[in-house]
Amino acid sequence: MRKSFAFCPAILVISLLLPVEAAAQWYAGADLGMVFDTFRTDYSYPIGTPDSFVNHASGFEAGVLFGYDWALNRALTLGLELRSATHSARWELDSDDVFSGTLKGGPSHLRYEIPWTIRAAGVIKVRLIPDLALTGELGMEWGSVRLNKTSATSTSYASTSWVPGLAAGAGLEWRLSGKLDLIARFAYVKYRDKSLNSRFADGEIWETIAVRPSHLSGRLGILFRFS
Repeated sequence: MRKSFAFCPAILVISLLLPVEAAAQWYAGADLGMVFDTFRTDYSYPIGTPDSFVNHASGFEAGVLFGYDWALNRALTLGLELRSATHSARWELDSDDVFSGTLKGGPSHLRYEIPWTIRAAGVIKVRLIPDLALTGELGMEWGSVRLNKTSATSTSYASTSWVPGLAAGAGLEWRLSGKLDLIARFAYVKYRDKSLNSRFADGEIWETIAVRPSHLSGRLGILFRFS
């Protein structure tokens, strides 16, 4: 009986060390899901105390991805993946600015969004059973962060730039056939802080704005594999 117990782990270790039939594969795919953006914003002024706000937005996302997998053994796969996505999440606010001690101010509209992203990540896949794998990813994402404030009489600003951030995620991957996989993934991205000034129409700077954007997404998709 003891010999049989010792024999089973040995067989498992040997099976994990054996190479798989498809040691490396290219794949392409598409996914759909929901995205939740957060814009943590600090305002500082030449007169008065600073203000801080946390603004949230949610919406749909659609992405396409392309990658390459290296199967180290029957249980472990390493890969590289590129993904581009578009998002409908947008934070908007109508306000009426009042600047104490000045005659300036008036109605304004704010709009913050990250409509496009590009990600490059390393992906690890641990096969739990023959047709199901646990996935993890770590990499860099660049988001097209757009910050806008418009007003006829108050301060305004407009900024659009590609901002880098650290991306991490996890998920599951189901093998539907030799060429087709179903994926479910979650990912979080913390982008680099972004700063800008808000000016009146005459050019006077009134606010300095520091925005710390982040991005949480959950999605389902399909991967098509080819050699």
